[in-house]
Amino acid sequence: TAAANALDDYEEGTWTPAMSTANVHHSQIGVYTKIGRMVSIQMAMDFTQGGTQFGSISGLPFTNSTVNYAPFSFREWYSTGTTMSSNLVIGSTTTNFIYSYANSRSATNNQRYGFAMNCTYQVA
Repeated sequence: TAAANALDDYEEGTWTPAMSTANVHHSQIGVYTKIGRMVSIQMAMDFTQGGTQFGSISGLPFTNSTVNYAPFSFREWYSTGTTMSSNLVIGSTTTNFIYSYANSRSATNNQRYGFAMNCTYQVA
């Protein structure tokens, strides 16, 4: 292949997702694959909520692009079965906010939540 098409940046690894509003993290698992400027992440997390609003997930393995918008949805599996959503709308950050239903950040204090998700985003 020509040099312009050569694969010059490939990496696999682990990362530790954390929920900003968790009182306790019971488990936190994350893996990623980075090819060029694209990063695919997978994660699973089990935590006890502190407060009545979901916060953000931190610890993403790479800072997302300033023009990034990577929405994704998933189902909370530990206790409620609530459909959740998130997106990386804030440029140049390693966090993303969690929402349930239609842009509601409402959560139940001291409720145990667990979810797994994956997404692909562009790095800065």
